[in-house]
Formats: sequence, C-alpha cells, structure tokens
Amino acid sequence: MKYKLPKGWIKDPQEILSTFVKQKWRLALAESCTGGLVTAVLIGAAGASEVLERSWVTYSNQSKIEELGVDATLIEQKGAVSQEVAEAMSAQARTRAGVEIGMAITGIAGPTGGTDEKPKGLVFIALTDAEGISHHRRYLFSGDRQEIRARTVAAALAWLHEWAS
Repeated sequence: MKYKLPKGWIKDPQEILSTFVKQKWRLALAESCTGGLVTAVLIGAAGASEVLERSWVTYSNQSKIEELGVDATLIEQKGAVSQEVAEAMSAQARTRAGVEIGMAITGIAGPTGGTDEKPKGLVFIALTDAEGISHHRRYLFSGDRQEIRARTVAAALAWLHEWAS
C-alpha cells in the first residue's frame, strides 16, 4: 500500500532541522505505531544527519523493554499505550542516544486493539527536553489505520516545530 501524507498536514522537515541546528540540539526518536514514519520524513530533508542521532522502532512491548529499557512493570501496570510509557520511551531514547531531545510515540492505529478505555486512535506523544523533563500530549484521532498514522506523524512534526521555535 502506498503511504502518503496529505499536503499541508506536516510542518516542513527542513525548517524543523534548521531550527534544531541553530539551537545545537540533536534528536532521538522512539516510534511504535508510526513504525519509523517520523524518522523517514525527517531524513528525507537535507541536514538530517546533523540532528537525528538515533531512531528506534519499538513496536512490541518486549522491544520497548529490551531496546529502550522501559520497565516491564510499568508496561504491565499502565499498558504500552499510556502517558507513562510514552514518557519513559522518550526519556530513555534521549539518555541512550546522549542527545538533547528525545521524542516517543505510542498508540493504537487499529483496526483492532482498541478498548472502551483505550480506543482505536488513542495516541501519546512524549518529548523529553534538554533538562531531562518529560512532557506529553494525548490525541484521539479518527480514521482508518493509515489516516491515524498520518495524523500522528503530522502531530509529532508540528510539536517538534513548535518546540524548536
């Protein structure tokens, strides 16, 4: 299936990268439901190598534990799609890569996997800043699997743009 983000949905990745370079910030990403799409958009722009240090696709719970060092008990208690796990993922990505900014994405893109408590379209994006403080945003997107993933990528890039500005 061809994957394309609708025009106007995403911030210019070149603008994000240029601002990060000016701030002397490097970035590490940990992506779950987006499967590396945020990384792909960023590396499609010139200058990505100056900013993007490392990226993980940690789709399974086990990969979040093994690759990022997220506490298994945290995943068991809060669930992989939670504010707490998103924040742990972003903090660990930042620390493990030795960079200023870490960002993580976890969510339920569907069509299955949702519950009344955590419905399809629920996404948490977390950002850990240069001081090591984690921030998060919660989204509830509508649409099919690809639309939810596209909206998540757009939201992540918009936040990176906002953060850097």
